[in-house]
Amino acid sequence: GFSTLITFDVDGTLVSSSPGWEKGAHGRSFIHAVDKVMGRDDAIGPSATIPELLESHEFHGSTDGLILMRLARRLLGSSFDKDVASSKVQEMMREMYRFVSECDDKQVGTGIAPLPGVIDTLKSISESYDDVAVGLVTGNVEGIARRKMKALGLLDTNVFTSLGDSQGTEWEGVEELRFLGGFGSDYCSGSIDDFSRNHLDRGEQLAICVQRCLSIMDDPSQLRRIIHVGDAP
Repeated sequence: GFSTLITFDVDGTLVSSSPGWEKGAHGRSFIHAVDKVMGRDDAIGPSATIPELLESHEFHGSTDGLILMRLARRLLGSSFDKDVASSKVQEMMREMYRFVSECDDKQVGTGIAPLPGVIDTLKSISESYDDVAVGLVTGNVEGIARRKMKALGLLDTNVFTSLGDSQGTEWEGVEELRFLGGFGSDYCSGSIDDFSRNHLDRGEQLAICVQRCLSIMDDPSQLRRIIHVGDAP
């Protein structure tokens, strides 16, 4: 059993987001998904990127679901309906993943890289502790997070706690990469004007990860310690 659960945020914690991240597969998938599911105001050019369309506080430290809704508001202008957009968040997330699933690892890794020391640290945890569960708590769509971990070599550290076929969410093409976590695709409040939701939504994702960890343990009472490592509040 596990006595400790360690969860990691992705962007800014395990992975650097250098200038150009918006041109990588994940960065481009947002606008593709909003276009495909919701449409856009014709006045906005097709090559616009997230940093050109949103203020930094609207996407930095946020979750994919909230970014999608803020982007939909920007792209749709006066025709934006918050309730309609909220009802289509899961569909937009699926469309984001479809876009990323058609990209190779080089495209997925464009503009991002493991932060210094991350791979060695994850390897050390993997090799040193038998009673520690490790997962992700991230605003990323789950299927996209799996692809990022694979593309950047973080999955090769074997640190992430595997889930069985009946646990977690199905993402076509990455079924064998199923591991413990709480993801942006698991929860979205839809509260796009309350910027405290950027971290409160992530708090919900942490709770989901903890519950998943407990569900795979024979004796959940053995879990005594939960440590979250992240750069966002």
